[in-house]
Amino acid sequence: MMSENLRNLCKQLRLAYVADAFETVEFSTPQDFLTNVFTKEIEMRELTKIERNLKKAKFLENKSLESYK
Repeated sequence: MMSENLRNLCKQLRLAYVADAFETVEFSTPQDFLTNVFTKEIEMRELTKIERNLKKAKFLENKSLESYK
């Protein structure tokens, strides 16, 4: 489990998703660990950005290309 100190450091550095992905990332070297953790952080930021932008757009209903007629 991540220590409170490490969680606070992530918060100060604005690495919100590192705290969640920290224990689940597989690695064989320290460089692999950092690469995987930072990649996960970027993926989660992009996903959150998409969700935030969709919410901000205030679409009446969620549509996809498959449902287009």
